[in-house]
Amino acid sequence: MSPPIKLLVITMGGERQAHIEKMFSSSPNLKMSFIISFSLGVPSRSLRSKTGFFEAFYAAGLLTENPHDTILANRKTTQKGTWEDMDFCEGE
Repeated sequence: MSPPIKLLVITMGGERQAHIEKMFSSSPNLKMSFIISFSLGVPSRSLRSKTGFFEAFYAAGLLTENPHDTILANRKTTQKGTWEDMDFCEGE
């Protein structure tokens, strides 16, 4: 079986977050297929930049290395994914 896919859900919490949590916990297949991380209060405009996007991923625990030390500093990352056919970007 493939490893679970990590999802970052950006929401302000409340009913919307409760509905998403209920939806993904309602099925054993969804529970095994996805790991959901919630990020509260991230304004969508902050995700428009490369820096804001990677900062949100790091804050949610989807990246294990600080992007300012790797990707955003044009340095190689040692982070490895669980998907063999998909590598993390190594900077530009």
